[in-house]
Amino acid sequence: MFTLTRALFIGSLGALAAIVGTAFLPLQRGGYVLLGTLYLTLGLAYLTGYAGRLMSSIGPNLSLLSTLRGSAVLGLVFGLNVPACALPLLAAVLGAAAVGGAAKVQRPNTIGQQRTFAIPMIASR
Repeated sequence: MFTLTRALFIGSLGALAAIVGTAFLPLQRGGYVLLGTLYLTLGLAYLTGYAGRLMSSIGPNLSLLSTLRGSAVLGLVFGLNVPACALPLLAAVLGAAAVGGAAKVQRPNTIGQQRTFAIPMIASR
């Protein structure tokens, strides 16, 4: 019964993923058309000699990042970068640590700890 239930559950999750994935196909196609248009426009600007107008600096000035504070910000930004394949494992490890920590905090009255707390009470009598 367990195997059948698990197979049905995992199969339904797979079917749901396929349905959700097909919903994003028009969005993906629109993104490809948009990027293709952008590449075509940039190529035409290069071929016609107008690419020089596009060569202006945008974004942060890299000389601002050469300070100690800038280096710390870059370290923080790149340190928080996690590959997509590692996220499920990282979530599982952090979740297990959180559950394990919460379990230790919420169970102060186990048998071993009751004995530990009882020893000073008996010794003080």
